[in-house]
Amino acid sequence: MFSFWQLPGPARWLGGLAEDLAQGRSLALAMPARPPDGWLDALRQALRDRASLEVERMSANGDAPLAQLASRFAGADAANLPALVVAPAFAGQCVAILDVPGEHWAAWCALLTQFEVATRGCSLFARPRLLVAGGAVALSSPPAPQPGLIAHRWNGAAAPLDLRLYAAILFEEAAGPPWQRQLAAAVSAELALWDPELCEFCRRLTLADLLDPLVPLQNWAAERCWSAEDPAMNEAAAWHLGCRHECDGQPREHAAWLALRGDQASLAQRVWSAQVGVLFPLLERHRQSLIGRWPRRLTVPYTTPSGQRIEDRRDLELAHIAAQWRGLTDMRREREFAVWLRDLRNCLAHGEPVAADVLQSPMWQERFGRPEQ
Repeated sequence: MFSFWQLPGPARWLGGLAEDLAQGRSLALAMPARPPDGWLDALRQALRDRASLEVERMSANGDAPLAQLASRFAGADAANLPALVVAPAFAGQCVAILDVPGEHWAAWCALLTQFEVATRGCSLFARPRLLVAGGAVALSSPPAPQPGLIAHRWNGAAAPLDLRLYAAILFEEAAGPPWQRQLAAAVSAELALWDPELCEFCRRLTLADLLDPLVPLQNWAAERCWSAEDPAMNEAAAWHLGCRHECDGQPREHAAWLALRGDQASLAQRVWSAQVGVLFPLLERHRQSLIGRWPRRLTVPYTTPSGQRIEDRRDLELAHIAAQWRGLTDMRREREFAVWLRDLRNCLAHGEPVAADVLQSPMWQERFGRPEQ
């Protein structure tokens, strides 16, 4: 089964973690409250592939960091950090301490800095490594970088292009005509941006719900106990909850966060952006098909209502085609189709998403997905 961590951006980010650990560095990691599923298992596999290292997981239990590590790996024999890093049970270990609470982050940060100094004399084979992961505080207060200590964050690693690929795979076997699957995948990716969990949620929605996603996304946000009125929602806290993230170098807001605030306009903009990429090529193919199929029923030169003179049939737009067929009884059906296409095109050209009931008109569903060549 295809994994999110096989996508280019996530795989590159994960590979960076694995490479640093393989080279003997310890890591301070800022992670959101709900990171994409399977990240630690994927890191373990990447580390096995690079250095045959295993990752042991621990959770911060509130004890002093040194005491917690010594209790696990050295017992009473490690009264200080230099003694711990050379303890036989700790040699060559790679230990992940996850979900460090904000109030304990400073203590773990201090340990990481001291740990980096204490392990400089260890050989690469014997050197223990730490991966310490925290939340919002880890994002805003990482430790100072050292030769053997690197700070990473899950922010900006998954690009919209990654989610487009992920959505295309998720929707590959979805029901409906191919153009509807392509549109559903495009809208899902545009809504999700960086969040595979939201993309998977969108896979379960109907196309109508995807094109008007306000209520489904509000429900999604409610399940995660998000609150648009939270007074503590600063930038780091919003990132930690998953409400904000960096995409292609720009800060972006989660679609469910927009829905929770009732920002219908921003959601419509994302739906429109996805529709343009899928529908405009189809509309152009149909325009060319109508011109190629009915050359003798299209007159040139043609003067538009605005006074533009068109000499070449290939330059006729859908509105021109529909206008020329007005009143022609034998072209009534073709004109109705051209008018429908024209209305879709005009809606998109004015920056407005096409409503589901218009787009899914039963009269034209089969024909729209198969423009004649």
